[in-house]
Amino acid sequence: MRARYGERPANRSYEYVMMYLCNMNDEGLTILPSHRVIKSAPGFRVERFLEKAGTWFDITKFPFSNKNRSTECNILKKRLEEYGRINTTIAFYQNESKSESGRYYLFSLKPHAREEIGNDLHPALKKLDVIILSRLILQRCLGFSKDDLDKDEIFHYQTDIDATLSQVNTGNYQMAFLLNPTKIEHVREIASNYLVMPRKSTYFYPKILTGLVFNKIDPHEIIPTL
Repeated sequence: MRARYGERPANRSYEYVMMYLCNMNDEGLTILPSHRVIKSAPGFRVERFLEKAGTWFDITKFPFSNKNRSTECNILKKRLEEYGRINTTIAFYQNESKSESGRYYLFSLKPHAREEIGNDLHPALKKLDVIILSRLILQRCLGFSKDDLDKDEIFHYQTDIDATLSQVNTGNYQMAFLLNPTKIEHVREIASNYLVMPRKSTYFYPKILTGLVFNKIDPHEIIPTL
């Protein structure tokens, strides 16, 4: 608009943008996790995948029974939270069979492995679990490209563990990676460094009411001074 209409007063309508602001210290503000569900990973072999992931993660296997899904999901969530208090931990679940017994794996990042994700990232970004998942698991272990990670036909996102595992069990998706919620202190640190959060790294709750708000952009309109 500046290039089209040249120099104009600073209070033209197009110099403004609509925002929704929330206090980071508000006790009601919650960040939910964004679990990744993957349609398919070409050439995937679980044994080879686990062996490669073992380069950067300590891997622990746990049984999972679909007979008591609600209870099992709560146990998985608590384990993920417990392991995640100490270090970056990501849960892996795959579609093995139609049987009622399955398993999942907890990937706990090894010491110094965080520094192997690349020198192109700010230290604040390296603290994020989603960066560890993207760089070490999705790209290096599964062979996805950065462009692949933005393809909705490959990746789907869920905030609920039960719904995430159900999508895998139905066979609609091949596997899932479950994350702990991003910590608000990490969001604050990244914002303080003028950085941008990675895609699908936060799911803030509560959301503002659903609806449509139009921001009229009139090059001749001047915002009234209050």
